[in-house]
Amino acid sequence: MLLQSKILSPGGVCIAHQPRISLRRMCDRDRLGALGVEEKDILPLEPGQMKLIPLGRGCVLFVRRIK
Repeated sequence: MLLQSKILSPGGVCIAHQPRISLRRMCDRDRLGALGVEEKDILPLEPGQMKLIPLGRGCVLFVRRIK
């Protein structure tokens, strides 16, 4: 599973992005896992589907499955 992710500020501005990353790597504690993002927050996600996950302080994680 290949994903694209962005962290958006409360105003909708992209403050961090990862154009292509695997689910396991995304949820690693060295990456978004440090923010508390887990596989269960993202799954299920079909190819092309998008999901918004609240991170706190008004920021959200935008995730889109590439394939």
